[in-house]
Amino acid sequence: MAYNPSIPQASDVPATSQGQLLANFQALQTYLSLNHEDIVGGTGKHTHVTIPVLAAPTTAAGELALYAKTVGADTELYMRRDNVATEIPVGGGTFAGTATIGYSLLPGGLKMLWGEAVTSAGGADPDGYGYRTISTAAGVFPGWPGFTINPTAQITLRNSGGNFNRNAYLYSVNLANIAVASVHTNATPATLSGSNSFTYLIIGR
Repeated sequence: MAYNPSIPQASDVPATSQGQLLANFQALQTYLSLNHEDIVGGTGKHTHVTIPVLAAPTTAAGELALYAKTVGADTELYMRRDNVATEIPVGGGTFAGTATIGYSLLPGGLKMLWGEAVTSAGGADPDGYGYRTISTAAGVFPGWPGFTINPTAQITLRNSGGNFNRNAYLYSVNLANIAVASVHTNATPATLSGSNSFTYLIIGR
């Protein structure tokens, strides 16, 4: 029997409403025990907290709200302060579409994008080097919001040891993408261009 908020009434006879009162106590025990130690023998402490997905709640001045939000195919924890429109990720929204790309939305509004890629064999950029662009635009991955200012990017060459004639470096950065150029000076025939594997780490707001 579900909880009945209308029990007891002034006209109720305890002997006849006893079953309804017992059902109310049982319903309250079930409700209070959710995410808590059991009311029987417990001290009222939380065992965990379950937060259902909902739209960003309204908060008054001096208030802060924690809530769950769907990002791509995942549920993430968010925070909203003093009814400010900006939603701040708390747990860090994460996407790993493959083994080679991913992102995290960090507390405080920082965004981090990482992955690995390979430059072209060459000739794709104005200087004739190997070249590759990595899109950082909003929506390029499910739930990725994009950057609002030009981010900071780090590029690391992944070729095996001994390849001192190879290099990959950051060519340009903007809100839409980063561009990576590479050189491979012992390519055959001899050319500055060359296909090189690299990893990238991009951080910004």
